[in-house]
Amino acid sequence: MLRVLVVAADDLSSELGHTVLWRPDVDRTLVTDPDAAPRAVARLRPNLVIIDQPGLEPTLAIVRRLRDDPATRSTAIAVLSRALPEGAQDRLLSSGVNALLPLPVDPLFWDRRFEELLSVPPRRAHRIPVRLQDWSRFVSDADETEGLVLNIGARGVLLETRESLELGSKLGLTLRLPGETADLHVVGQVVRQAGEEDGHWRSGVEFLVYRGEARERIAAFVDEEGSPARPGAPAAVPLRLRTFDDAREWEEELRASELRKSLILDSALDGIVTVDHEGRILEFNSAARRVFGYTRAEVFGREAVEKLVPPAERAEVRARLREFVASGESTDLGRRREAVAMRADGSLFPIEIAVFPSWIKGKVLLTAFVRDLTERKRSERVSATRHAVTEALAEAGSVAEAGPRLLEAILAGLNWDEGRLWVADRDRAWLHAIATASPGSAGPPGPPESRGALPEETLRPGEGLPGRALETGAPAWVEAGARGGTALAVPIRVGLRALGALELASRSPQPVEADWLTALGEIGSQVGLFVERQRAEDALRESEARIARVADAIPGAVYQYQLAPDGTDRFVFVSRGAVDLLGMDPKRLQDDPRAGWDLILSDYVPALKASLAASADRLTPWVQAFEVRTADGKVKWIRGQAVPTRGPDGETVWNGIFVDVSEQKATEEALRRLNEDLDRRLAELRQAEAQLQRLARYDSLTGLPNRSYFLETLAETLLRVERRRSRLALVFVDLDGFKEVNDSLGHAAGDLLLRTAADRLRTVTRRTDVVARIGGDEFTVLVQDLARADDAALVALGILEQLSRPCMINDREVPMSASVGISVYPEDGADGETLVRHADLAMYRAKREGKNTYRFFTAAMSDRARERLVLQGSLRRGLERGEFELHYQPTIHHGGPPSLEALIRWRHPDKGLIAPAEFIVGAEESGLILPIGAWALRQASRFACSLRRTDVRVAVNLSIRQFREPDLVDTVEAVLGETGLAPERLEIEVTEAALMGDGEEVRERLDRLRALGVRLTLDDFGSGHSSLRSLKRLCFHRLKIDRTLVSNLPNDADDSAIVEAILAMSRSLGLEVVAEGVETEEQRAFLESRGCRGFQGYLFSRPLPPGEVDGYLDGA
Repeated sequence: MLRVLVVAADDLSSELGHTVLWRPDVDRTLVTDPDAAPRAVARLRPNLVIIDQPGLEPTLAIVRRLRDDPATRSTAIAVLSRALPEGAQDRLLSSGVNALLPLPVDPLFWDRRFEELLSVPPRRAHRIPVRLQDWSRFVSDADETEGLVLNIGARGVLLETRESLELGSKLGLTLRLPGETADLHVVGQVVRQAGEEDGHWRSGVEFLVYRGEARERIAAFVDEEGSPARPGAPAAVPLRLRTFDDAREWEEELRASELRKSLILDSALDGIVTVDHEGRILEFNSAARRVFGYTRAEVFGREAVEKLVPPAERAEVRARLREFVASGESTDLGRRREAVAMRADGSLFPIEIAVFPSWIKGKVLLTAFVRDLTERKRSERVSATRHAVTEALAEAGSVAEAGPRLLEAILAGLNWDEGRLWVADRDRAWLHAIATASPGSAGPPGPPESRGALPEETLRPGEGLPGRALETGAPAWVEAGARGGTALAVPIRVGLRALGALELASRSPQPVEADWLTALGEIGSQVGLFVERQRAEDALRESEARIARVADAIPGAVYQYQLAPDGTDRFVFVSRGAVDLLGMDPKRLQDDPRAGWDLILSDYVPALKASLAASADRLTPWVQAFEVRTADGKVKWIRGQAVPTRGPDGETVWNGIFVDVSEQKATEEALRRLNEDLDRRLAELRQAEAQLQRLARYDSLTGLPNRSYFLETLAETLLRVERRRSRLALVFVDLDGFKEVNDSLGHAAGDLLLRTAADRLRTVTRRTDVVARIGGDEFTVLVQDLARADDAALVALGILEQLSRPCMINDREVPMSASVGISVYPEDGADGETLVRHADLAMYRAKREGKNTYRFFTAAMSDRARERLVLQGSLRRGLERGEFELHYQPTIHHGGPPSLEALIRWRHPDKGLIAPAEFIVGAEESGLILPIGAWALRQASRFACSLRRTDVRVAVNLSIRQFREPDLVDTVEAVLGETGLAPERLEIEVTEAALMGDGEEVRERLDRLRALGVRLTLDDFGSGHSSLRSLKRLCFHRLKIDRTLVSNLPNDADDSAIVEAILAMSRSLGLEVVAEGVETEEQRAFLESRGCRGFQGYLFSRPLPPGEVDGYLDGA
C-alpha cells in the first residue's frame, strides 16, 4: 500500500482529488499540526509528504526538520505553491523539496511526476561523495572539483557543490555507490538549478552516457529497498571524474542518442505514432497520449487501427496497409491530409495526418504525425458564422429583414436545430420575437405548440430564457430540456445595456462550451449594434421629420447654410416657408444657392458676405437685415439670424431663420421720424428751460450769479465749511462814482463799466471763489479755504488793484475805483444774511474813510491785515535796497576745526537791527523767503571763500518753502560754481518740518545734495516728529539737538533722558551731534560726559559780524 501524508488544514481533496494520489491503492493521512509532522513521518514511513501551510517560513521549518532527521531524510516532499514571494521557490528547492505544485494542478502533467515521487526509496539517507569535471570549462584531469550526491535516481542525480554549475553544461561524474567497492562513471547534463544555501549550490543533473555497467548498477541501487545504513558502506566514498577516451564511448553515445530521441519525441507538439508492418504500435509519444487519451501501456503492441480509427473506416485502412506492405506504394504517404480519428472514450474528432515509411532489416515501419484539428475546425466554423451574420446584417435594411438569414447562419454554423431572435421595446417592458428559423422543418413556422423547444412570441423581462438573458445581461441555458435537448439564450446588447436575446435550441443534448458562448456573445453584440444603429436611424428620421414639420410651421424660412474652406457654399436644408417668403421652392435653393443670392439687392451683397466671413472666422452669431426682390417682383426687408458651428472638415455651418421684417422696417422708419421730431422739440424745450433758469439765477448783463443764486450758494458753502471747520470770507465790492458815469455818459456806458468790472473780478479771483452781482453796482466775492482771517486782505488788494485801472468807454478814458468790505466766517457771523450785512457795513466804512480801500468788519482785524501788508512792503524794499546782512555764530567741535552758522539780520532804516523772528514769518507768507534765502546762500558762500582759514565750513539754513523748491539742487550747484566754494565746506541745515510730505521726493532731493558733496545737517532735532527709520533712510551727516531740550539741562530729568537717548541713537547710526543753545558750564559738562562732541551757544561765542570772524578763528 502506498502512503501519502498531508500536512495542511484540510485533506486537499478539492485541489488534488482528480489526480493519481486519490487512487484506491493510495492511503492518505491528514496531519493538521505542523509540529507533529516529523513524528508522523517517522511512524508511518509515507512514500510522499504534501505540505500546504500559510507562509514561507513555517513550510521551510517542516522541510528542514524532515531533512535533518535521518529517520525522515529519505521521504519525498511536495509543496503547494500559493502566491509564493519572490525567491521562495529557490529557497524551498534548495532546502530539499522535490516538487512545487502550482494551482490548479494539471493531472496530465503531474500524474506521472506523482508516480515517480511515490516510488522514491529511502536512498536519500545516503550523502554520496562525488568528483566531477565540468567539460564546459575544464580541460584536464587535474581540473576536478568535489561534491555530494544528495539524491540519485535511474535517470539523474541531485548534486551539492561549492561552486555554481552553469545550466546546460556537460559533466563527467565519478562516484561509488554505498556497499560497493568499485567506482562507476557517467556523463550528465545540468538541467536544473535548485538554489543556494549556506554557500552550497544544488543542481539537478540528467544522465546522458553510462560507462560500463553503470546503468545496471544505478538501476539496481535505485530499485533496491533502501535502508538508512548499508553494511560495509564507507563513511566517505572518494569520487573522481575523467574524460572519455576508450572504445566503449561510441556505445555509450548510442545509448545517449536513444535517450535524446525519447526526449525529442516527448517534447514534440504533434502526436507521433510508429507502427510496424502489421500495424502494431511501437512508439506513442506524450502528445499522442494527450490527444487520444491512452497511456503507453494501453496501446503498446496493440493494433493502431483498432485503437485509433473509427469503426466505419477500419476495414478500408487495414486494406490500404496490406496493399502498401505488399507493393511498397501508396498515394497517402508523405503528404498531409485531413481525416477523422477516435479517442479512447469513443468520440470522433478531426485530425491532420502525414505518414512516412522507413525500412529496418527489410521490415517497414510507418510513422504518423497527427495534429488535432478540433479547435481549428471549431474556430473556422465560428469565423464562418460571424462572417455570415455580418453579411446578413450588412445587406439587410432592418433587423426584422436580417433576422431569418442570420439565424440560419448561426444554426448551420454552430449545429443548433432551431433559433429565434427577440428584441425588446424601447422601455424594455416586453420582448418580441421578430424572426424564427428551423432548417429541419418544412414550410413556414407553425404555432408555438408545434415548434417544440421554442416558447411564446411575446415575453416579459425575466420570463423564460430570453427574459432572463435580457434581465441579467448574461447567457442563460438549460442542458436537458423537456424533449431531452439543450436550450440557450444569449443577450443582444450594446455595452452593458441589453436590447434583446438570441435564443437557440437543439433536439439532442449539446454541451455549452465557453468558446462558443464567447462567440455567441460577440454575435449578440454585433446584432445589438445593428439594432441600436437602426433605432438611432429611425429616431433621426423621426426627429428630422418632426423638425421639418416644426420648421414649416414657423413663420419665415428655417435653413441650414454651409460654407466650405474653399469658398463653395450650399443650403443643406430650407423649410417650406421659403415659398411664401421668397416665392421660391426650397429644392431650388438647395440645388443652386446662387438663386438665393440673386434675389438680394446688389447694394447689400458685399456687406453680407463680409459679415458671414467674420462670423465664420470667430464663430459669432450672424444677424443682418437686407432687402430682396422676390421671384414675383416684390421688394421685401428680410432679417437673417443664425448661429455658426465648425464641421469636422473645417466647413462652417449656420443654423438659422429668415423672416419678413418689411412691416417692422416701415414702423421703425415712422418711429425714427417721430423720434427726430421729438428730439428737436425736446432740445428747444431744454434750451428754453436753460434760458429761463439762467435768467432766474444769473445776471443778464454781466453773466454773473444774481443775488438769489449767490445767497443760495452761500448757504450751501457755509454748511460745508462748518463740517470741515474751516474759514471763508465774504468780500463786498461797491464801485465808486458809478452814478456819475451812468448819469453823464448814459446807461450804455454804465452797462459797459459794469461788464468791465465783472470781467476784472473773474480775472483776479480763483476758480473756487464765487463772484456775483447782487445789485446795481454792488458785487460780492465768496473766498473759501482761508488759512487765516486776515488773508482776505490779499484778495481785497487784488480786487482794488484791478478795479483802480481806468476803463475805455467810447474812446474815452473813465477812471474807476471801488470800496471793499470784508466779513469772515465764523468770527463775523454764522449765517449768510449776517455775513452779507456785516460785509456791507464794512464797505460803507471804507467809503467813509476815503474810498478805493478795504475795511474788515472788526477794527482789530483790519489793523493786523494792514500791519502784514506794511511788513511785506518793507521786506520787498529792504531786499531791493540791500538792507539784509549775515552774522556768523561759531560751532565748536572737539578734535576738529570749528564751523560757522550763517544767521540773517535786517538792518531797518528806522527800527535798526531786527532779529529774524520778527520778519521770517512775513517773508514766508509773502513768498519773499525764496529770494531772501537765495541771497543768504550766495552771500554765505562768498564769505566762506574770503576766510583766511580754508578748513572752516559755513552752514546755511533752508526754509521749508526753499527746501521744497524743485530747482533747489540746481540753485546750490550754481552758487558753488559761481563762488568757487568747495562743496565740502558748505553745510545745508534742514528742519524736521521740511522733511514732512512726499518721502521719496525728499529722499531724492537729499541724495542729490549729497552727490554734490555738501554736508547735510538735521536742525532743531527733538522739536518735531522725525522717526528713527526716516533718519536712517535719509542719511544725514549731523544732527543738532534743539535748544529747548538743552536749556533745562541738567536739572530737568525728562529733557536729560531725551538728550541721552538722542546721543546714544546718534552713536549707533554714526551721526555727529551738535548741541544748540549751550549757555552754562553745567550744560556743557553734562553734554560732554554723555559723549557730545559739538557745541554752539553764548557760552562759546555770540553771533559775530563778518569783520570779527577771522579774528575769532585765529584765536580758536
